[in-house]
Amino acid sequence: DDSATLDPVSLATLDAVAWALQRWQARAVSVSGYAGGDRDLAQARADAVAAALRERGVAVDAAIGTPQRDFEALAAEVGSEAARAARIELR
Repeated sequence: DDSATLDPVSLATLDAVAWALQRWQARAVSVSGYAGGDRDLAQARADAVAAALRERGVAVDAAIGTPQRDFEALAAEVGSEAARAARIELR
C-alpha cells in the first residue's frame, strides 16, 4: 500500500506479461495506474509498470494515473485489489 515500488511477485508477473505481449506481436500498450483517490500515486504506479515493461522490450505509448471515477469502476469490477492495480491494454 502507498507505494509504487514493484515487488518480486509483481516483477515476475510483468516478465510473463512481457513474454505474452511479445509472443502476440503487440505493437504497443498503454498502462493505467490505480491508487484510490491518490492521482500522484496512481501516476507513479503507471510509470513504474511502464518502465518495467520497456526494460523487457515492450513498447509503451502511454502511462496514465487514473482519476477517482475510473478507480471506482475498477473497484466495482475487481474489488479491493483495485487500490493496488495497474491495467495494461493493447493498442
